[in-house]
Amino acid sequence: MATLSKITYWTTTLLATLALAQPHSHHHRHHARSDNCDFGIPDPPNCPAGVLTQWCGMITTELSGLQSAENPTAMLPNIKAIYAQANIKASPSSALADVDTIMADPQARAAMERMKAAYPETGSPDLTAEDIQKVYADALKTACNKTGVPEDMLVKIIWTESKGHPLVYNGLTQMDYVAWGQMADEDPDLKNRYLPTSNIVAAAMYLAKQKAQYGGTWEETYYNHYQDPSL
Repeated sequence: MATLSKITYWTTTLLATLALAQPHSHHHRHHARSDNCDFGIPDPPNCPAGVLTQWCGMITTELSGLQSAENPTAMLPNIKAIYAQANIKASPSSALADVDTIMADPQARAAMERMKAAYPETGSPDLTAEDIQKVYADALKTACNKTGVPEDMLVKIIWTESKGHPLVYNGLTQMDYVAWGQMADEDPDLKNRYLPTSNIVAAAMYLAKQKAQYGGTWEETYYNHYQDPSL
């Protein structure tokens, strides 16, 4: 299970359960995308057809899981209620995924391109820490400059939480709904929980706040106050 901040784990679990229990509309825009399984990312040279079929199967499965968990018909009313209770002013829709918007982001596309290029050789869609540092370089620089969180710490968080997949449920750094909303209230430049720069900056802000409150090293803060050791 993805690691989440302790305080809001119960919220995210409840919302995910509700989303999966609800019937899913086939007409909302989250299903609109290119005919390609991976939004037109170029095929690696001389890649066997069977390998491409495996790749498409994995990406389609990941995308389907994201759309099921983040179905707006089921999720928006619940997020609105939670945000109202927590006095969060950020738009509830900013916490949900729009796959076309995500994949229009240059960093998300660069990540998917690197994942696909490496897949025939590695057999894994996961990015390495070095890949993450390269494809999300702009977001990492913005987050580090804003918060003072070291780049290698943010790279470690992204690798641990999502392996750099741009379409993974809860985003690159696994920011839950409430933590995202709180950070978005503080910084109006945070547009959507799934956009790479917004997600990584929000995670850095949250980590920096936890470190300021509890002290310790960056890694101790991450393990004790960002991850939940009980999961």
